Amino acid sequence: MPSAIPETIKSRVISQWLQGLGRDTIAQDNNISTGAVSNITNEWSMDIGKSEADAFRELAKAMNTAGLTPAQCAIGFRTIKLLSGQNIDPEAATQLIGDIYNKCKDSGVLPSEFAMCIKDLVKVSNDDHVPISKVKEHIDEKTAKKKELEIKLENLKNEISTLNNQKSEIENARDLAMQQKKMADLEIKSYSNAKQVLDRHNLSIIEILADLLTLLDALQNMDTIPRRYLKNLIISNI
Repeated sequence: MPSAIPETIKSRVISQWLQGLGRDTIAQDNNISTGAVSNITNEWSMDIGKSEADAFRELAKAMNTAGLTPAQCAIGFRTIKLLSGQNIDPEAATQLIGDIYNKCKDSGVLPSEFAMCIKDLVKVSNDDHVPISKVKEHIDEKTAKKKELEIKLENLKNEISTLNNQKSEIENARDLAMQQKKMADLEIKSYSNAKQVLDRHNLSIIEILADLLTLLDALQNMDTIPRRYLKNLIISNI
């Protein structure tokens, strides 16, 4: 007489059968015969009813295919009941939730952050007096305006830089002109002083300059010492 199959084996057989596994696979996995598998599943089906057992097996197969756990399935069921109680079409709500989840996932927004994003969206709508359906368009306009202002700011910075360069060039030209004027004033003053001295002696500065040039040309042909002596003598008497 074959030994009795432990309850743990029976439970695992029923669980695997509900997951949609075949009889041969279940028998091999639990080291029992295929007939024993059939006896266990038939006995369990008779206890709860054949139609209910088949329904449970189909549900378990669907959950396994979808990758859902019983806990997740229970959460989904409660969600659908909640939506139905608010007169919201479950199918449309499921599609909406799925779309929102996928878009959040693509945008890198965690489910825990979604509520905060909705809160921020409502705040923008209220603060700027823009309907929620127009918030995206409103933000796009603000973004375009910001880029336009950034371009204008950059252009102003370039204009300021150009003006600063021009200012620096003008200041340099002014400093050079002032320096040249100062030198010209010194030359005019020297000329005026020399002319006053010559005028006191009734001498013409033009004639003196002509004589000096002639004398200097003559000095070029003299020896170094006499030339230096005469040159110093002339300069000391000017």
